Amino acid sequence: MGAGTIGCVSQGFFAVNELRGLGSQYYYNAFAQELTDRFWANEKTYCNQSLHAAPHLDEMDMLLAVGWNPMMSHHTPRARSVLTKFGKDPDKLLVVVNPRNSETAKIADIHLPIKPGTDALLYRTIISVILNEGAVSNTIPPPIPITIPHPFCRAGATSFGDHGMVDS
Repeated sequence: MGAGTIGCVSQGFFAVNELRGLGSQYYYNAFAQELTDRFWANEKTYCNQSLHAAPHLDEMDMLLAVGWNPMMSHHTPRARSVLTKFGKDPDKLLVVVNPRNSETAKIADIHLPIKPGTDALLYRTIISVILNEGAVSNTIPPPIPITIPHPFCRAGATSFGDHGMVDS
């Protein structure tokens, strides 16, 4: 009964009232679970669930989409037109790692249809190539604390580690 999306707002309203009438104090649906991990990660990273990271497709030369179909997901504004333009640009590289020939894979410069469950091996190989090719510096700079000006964070809290959430 309702998913909270544009087409289902009125259904969600009726569902909440019906559930409250039945004595339930909770309302869950599939849509609530679709973005839970993203909001959790935003909270841990930025100390604010409302701050979302998104790729700046006009400013990047390469996009690596691993197990992600941005042509059909909610994470890229104007995804179809922007990604189609990105895929046709000869100066840009679109790489899709997905076992399925997704909509994004169809417009990609490179599609790696790896077997499900082999993601860790792919990441290990990428890291190995980066280290063996000398593509990284041997010195690791210290982390830079970023102060988050958010009313629910303690003053001076950093974005990583001690996010300083104030208990209610």
